[in-house]
This record gives sequence, structure tokens and C-alpha cells, in this order.
Amino acid sequence: MFLIFLPIIGVSQNITQESYKTFELSNKIRYEELTKAIRKLPINACITKEVKANIVIDEEGNTAGVSIVSGTSYFVLDSIVEYTIMNFEGRWIPLMDGKKGVKFNQNFGFTLFNVYSKKTISKGVSYEKASASNGLGGKYKTVTHSKEYDLNKNCEDNEYYYLKGVEEYKSKQFILAKSSFIDALDSNPYDLDSKYNLGMCYLMLEKIEKACECFEECSKYGDEVAMQQLNNKCKK
Repeated sequence: MFLIFLPIIGVSQNITQESYKTFELSNKIRYEELTKAIRKLPINACITKEVKANIVIDEEGNTAGVSIVSGTSYFVLDSIVEYTIMNFEGRWIPLMDGKKGVKFNQNFGFTLFNVYSKKTISKGVSYEKASASNGLGGKYKTVTHSKEYDLNKNCEDNEYYYLKGVEEYKSKQFILAKSSFIDALDSNPYDLDSKYNLGMCYLMLEKIEKACECFEECSKYGDEVAMQQLNNKCKK
């Protein structure tokens, strides 16, 4: 378990290193289960970084607060990790000062890794391909195929199309941006930032139903911004 202890002001100075060690050992299984829960999220396949989260644990072992100390630089993914930690079921075994539990905060490290264990992936993709030449929406296409994934190349493609889509969106070229975010997702289906941005493109193009589908998918994993869009734009 990767831990850095940061006692909150007001915690007794009588707490021994043995108390911290007992806390760590007592919560080893909970930490491992929390790590498993995070790794079940639709982790961006191009992310292999460590997320460090500061968790406030109260006197009874409840999670009282969570903040990302150092994240992935992907807003949606960091938000989802924070939400997962805050809402993880059960309690911690509290840090003890003698026979009394104390409130304190502590940094936890969670190492993310690529979700693809194999390089050959079968996937079905259903999307609307717009025409950039005349600005009109094209037909719906359903594509089902298997392809060899070179993760390094696909991550490069994902970043290229993501950044391209962002610039096109900023320039209000929403049809072009939509196609770029679709291409980014084709390279990396777990890129929820591109999924959210694709929803925003559909919103700008007044394709509300498709926008809501994107926001709903992101919301399932705790993306609070997507939840707000879902409540404001999609709830009748």
C-alpha cells in the first residue's frame, strides 16, 4: 500500500508510528478492494500513470472527503476516480489514539494500467459519419470488425484526433470536431474525455438524443460535469 500520512491539525501528538502501522495493516484488504474497483473503471488505455488521492477519514472510519493530489491530467478520468473513492461502500478501520478514533487525512497511490491485456480486440462500433465537404449528416453505419491494436500507435492516433477535435470545437466547426472525436474513440474506446466532448458536439448540432447518450455513459462512472449536462439537457 502506498501511503503518506498527513495528520489534520488538532490530532493528538501522542499517536505513535505503531498506530499508523496498525491502521495500514487493518485496511490493507479495503485498499486492495478499492484499487480493484478503480481498475474496473473504463480506464483510458493510453494512461499508465499513478493517481495520488488525499482521503479524509473521520473518527468512525467514514470517508469524509477526497481530493486528487496528482492526477492523470484527464479531467473526466480524475473526476471518476475521485467519485469512486468517495462513494466506495463500507468503512475504514479508523486511526486510533489509544481507544479513541481520530480524524485525519492521508495520501493513497493508485497505479493505473492499460486495460487491454491482448492486442487483438473484437469490437462493434455504431456511429454517424458526417460529411465535412457539404456540412450535412451522412447515413448511419454499423461497423463490426476485429483489428490488431498497436497500443503505442493507437495512443498517438487518439491524442492527435482528440487535440484536433478540441481545436475544431473551439473554432465552432462542430461537424469536423464530431468526426475527430469519433476517430479518437475508434483509436481508444475508453477515452471518456473524447466521449464527453463528442456529446458536446452533438449538443451544438442539436442532436440532443445522441448527446444525451454520451453524457449518460460518462455519468455512469461518476463524471459530475456529464451528470449536470444530463440533468440540464436530457431530463424531461
